[in-house]
Amino acid sequence: MADKCPLCGTCGKLWHKEPAAFMCPNCDSVYSEFGIVIDSQKDAGDFCS
Repeated sequence: MADKCPLCGTCGKLWHKEPAAFMCPNCDSVYSEFGIVIDSQKDAGDFCS
């Protein structure tokens, strides 16, 4: 299970108590338990590579 945000690496928290979805408290991205980003609040250019 992906307990860290795949975009920024911050430990996520359960989103609306739905075990298959997590919300990152740092970048507000929503991602699945498999680390797949469902909704990102930042543009791709906002992240350093």
